[in-house]
Amino acid sequence: MTLMEELLQLQVPRNVRISPNSQQVLYSTNTPLSNRTGDHEVYTLWLAETGHPRSSRQMTSGLYCDHAPRWCPDGNSIAFISDRAKQSEQWAIYMLPTKAGGEAYPVTPAENERAMGQFEFDPNGKTIAFLSADEKSPDQKAKEKDKDDPKVWGEDWPYNRLRLVHVATKRVTTIVSNDAHILDFAWNDDGTKIAYIETKTPDIDVHRPPPASTINMAPRDPVDVQYES
Repeated sequence: MTLMEELLQLQVPRNVRISPNSQQVLYSTNTPLSNRTGDHEVYTLWLAETGHPRSSRQMTSGLYCDHAPRWCPDGNSIAFISDRAKQSEQWAIYMLPTKAGGEAYPVTPAENERAMGQFEFDPNGKTIAFLSADEKSPDQKAKEKDKDDPKVWGEDWPYNRLRLVHVATKRVTTIVSNDAHILDFAWNDDGTKIAYIETKTPDIDVHRPPPASTINMAPRDPVDVQYES
């Protein structure tokens, strides 16, 4: 193997996250060579001890696109986005215990074909807010399969919706479903509200110059939210 080939096989750290107690570092890696193994993009999750050189241990197999890791606020588990159900085609948020051991398991429907956007735990770790577009309808899928789906600009925008998933029950509810595209969000300190930024469309070409965006607040009282599948 040449020096250039060896460099292209180096695992590059990304998405570095320090644990709530500051004793561990969570991160993902992939390779510079198009970030791919065959036709499938691959990321691996690692966990290292702060203050202990060469303490990194591999947390996931390196066979899937396990990326965007986040710590649960209690520090006992992590969440990440993965295509484990069907490589490059089906996406979910997965949980993985870091102390008690065990396998990763999905908390959002594993068969969803829309890729996940940003996600974040609420301050108590019981709920995850995330962004994703609505799943395609059976009629849309049938038309795509039959190649009877002419693309008309401005129709069927894949708007990002703001959703919550209750970690224990795995039930999902959509709390913002306007005909607008949500770009970003953040929890407030006590987890009762979420601020989010929305713009008119997800079309990048429309966003030159930068789009006119609005910042809104969505109430989220843990007592009042009803989780629906």
